[in-house]
Amino acid sequence: MQILSGLSMVLFIVVCSAVGVRLLVRAFGTRGQEELMCALGFTLIGLIGYPMTLASGAGVVTAGEVIVPLFTVGTTATCAGITAFFVFTRRVFRPAAVWAGGLVWLCAGLMALATAGQTQALLAASPEQPSFAVSFVWALILQCVCFVCFGWIAFEGGRQWRMAARRLTLGLTEPEIVDRFRLWTLFGVSTLLLLVGFAIPLVQGHAPAEDPVTHVSSAVFGLISSVAAYFAFLPPAWYRARTRTVAR
Repeated sequence: MQILSGLSMVLFIVVCSAVGVRLLVRAFGTRGQEELMCALGFTLIGLIGYPMTLASGAGVVTAGEVIVPLFTVGTTATCAGITAFFVFTRRVFRPAAVWAGGLVWLCAGLMALATAGQTQALLAASPEQPSFAVSFVWALILQCVCFVCFGWIAFEGGRQWRMAARRLTLGLTEPEIVDRFRLWTLFGVSTLLLLVGFAIPLVQGHAPAEDPVTHVSSAVFGLISSVAAYFAFLPPAWYRARTRTVAR
């Protein structure tokens, strides 16, 4: 299962990076702020943040063995990507809601605090301490913010999916739009469940890297998230044709 989990995470990184770069190119051409925010979310997390955090050894090796500068930069990039997803969701789905703007600022502040707290905890810890244990509280705060981010994505995507499906029955929208909302909802739900798999062992007091629940959730939900993101933003011609055919 560890091998499957590793392969699934590699696929997640590759797909998120590809989607992010594709959207960045498009955003530079259209100058669309929403596209740019979504692109930054995928790019900062998939291409920069997650790989650097993994490479730092945090959560796997002892505190003294963690490459702290790499961890800090990687976590900062991940938090910036999560913030970009927050901004994207707010601008697209709740542009006039005051509470949504407040939520974005609150979560961005909590992530900045958690990143600084984790870095300080690693630097102050005894070298032989497990790295996951010394920054447990800060890591849990960061996980909770990520729950909110992808839970919000799933909620807003699901809401729009249901409305688009109703419009489709009246001929007021296109089947590809309905399918895009479905995939975006699936991406949010599966990524949320992926993060839950990482949080469970943290709460129980042992390293996620050594927990079978984490490996199962990484393998299953990492794969689902990757597939959903790929078909939502990089759909091949055969998939688009199939979407139109099934709708008929």
